[in-house]
Amino acid sequence: MYHAVIVDDDKWALADIRQSFRFSHWGFDVTGEYQNASDAFSFIEANPPDLVVSDIKMGEMSGLDLARKCHEHQFDPVFIIVSGYDSFAYVQDAFRYGVFFYLLKPIDDDQVAEVMEKAREKLDERSKNRRVYSDDALGRALQYIDEHCCEHLTLDRLAAAMFMNPSYLSQLISKGVGIPFVSYRNKQRVEQAKALMAQGQHNVSILAENIGFVSPGQFFKVFKQETSMSPQQYINAQPSEKSGRQK
Repeated sequence: MYHAVIVDDDKWALADIRQSFRFSHWGFDVTGEYQNASDAFSFIEANPPDLVVSDIKMGEMSGLDLARKCHEHQFDPVFIIVSGYDSFAYVQDAFRYGVFFYLLKPIDDDQVAEVMEKAREKLDERSKNRRVYSDDALGRALQYIDEHCCEHLTLDRLAAAMFMNPSYLSQLISKGVGIPFVSYRNKQRVEQAKALMAQGQHNVSILAENIGFVSPGQFFKVFKQETSMSPQQYINAQPSEKSGRQK
């Protein structure tokens, strides 16, 4: 059973979320319900959930603020924003903070079912493939790269976080995984890009920014090096959901 937290400043909207999202049907136990994001984050700090469903406009601290704080504190729930605001700026910020899906009100039950199915699949896959890192310098370095690869992560920053000499750390990574630090970091970024594409994020500029590249051109170059395809070719090669459901 996975754990979920729901947040909305309207008690009737909370009830609507409980009903529409059918948490127990998808294998979720709602462990917290909050009418403000600040209280929700205090609970999340002590009881990290697997899923957060949050409204966006809630007074002093918004749902985006909550997503940002979870991201900054390295909590990694599947985060779903439920919003009445069809704003490109909001959507862009949401993906920057690792939001899994931006769902518009009024809530459509069929769309919610699709989102919950994807959320459950993501958590199942994460549980199955959760990496076990060795408890040594290399293992800790790789774990840090994997968790921070979408940030402005340089060898010097990694070395400072590991309290290690950059040259020694560079040699350690190259010897341990067979490729230099930058190549390993970029591989992890490309995997993050693939995951975002699977969630429906196909804007190359937004993808590049969300996974830590300084420009779409750099993202395009690295993605093609890693996959032998351009980002758009990779997107086009994926089977569509509709065709996959036809019998």
